Amino acid sequence: MDDLVDAVDIMTQAFFDDPLWRHLLHDERKRRRMLPEFFRKFLQRGIECGEVYGAGRPLQGVAIWVMDRHGGDWISRPSEAAYMDLLLDPSLTSSSNARTIFSTLDALQLRHAPGPHMYLSSIGVAAEARGSGVASRLIKPFLALADGCSMPIYTETVEASNIPLYEHFHFKIVQTISVPGTTLTIWSLLRCPRA
Repeated sequence: MDDLVDAVDIMTQAFFDDPLWRHLLHDERKRRRMLPEFFRKFLQRGIECGEVYGAGRPLQGVAIWVMDRHGGDWISRPSEAAYMDLLLDPSLTSSSNARTIFSTLDALQLRHAPGPHMYLSSIGVAAEARGSGVASRLIKPFLALADGCSMPIYTETVEASNIPLYEHFHFKIVQTISVPGTTLTIWSLLRCPRA
């Protein structure tokens, strides 16, 4: 992906009001300053591993996909380990329970996708392109790939408004959980391979 600056802008915009990021970075000014830095590092690491995909010219949307061919602890992969280092960096997050949140996310993925699977880590679409099919262009090719490999796809969301998009692509909610010590709700979603 050659559009790192645009990708950072899109992801920052898409996640600025996300409940998770509002919880981790309570102060809006700090969030405005820190989110671009987080997404720059996160996307750079993803690009190094070939996991970041874009749609549109100019860029309108970004998705981070991870293929776990072996199952098991997803944090053991280099890009995900780097992601966790970023998320738990005290300069990025002011939340004392960040570790609890991300441990919960990890445990949910291990519970619902213990074997080989694809993981939709993040997806963001520019505000002006929402509702125009950009998210579909970032998701559909990977549905076909997963179906061809007979692999399930796992994702999660903390935003209830995202659930209809995932359900449109045949994801099913497999668990809903409230994270202790927070106001966050996590919906775990799984899409089984289709013939």
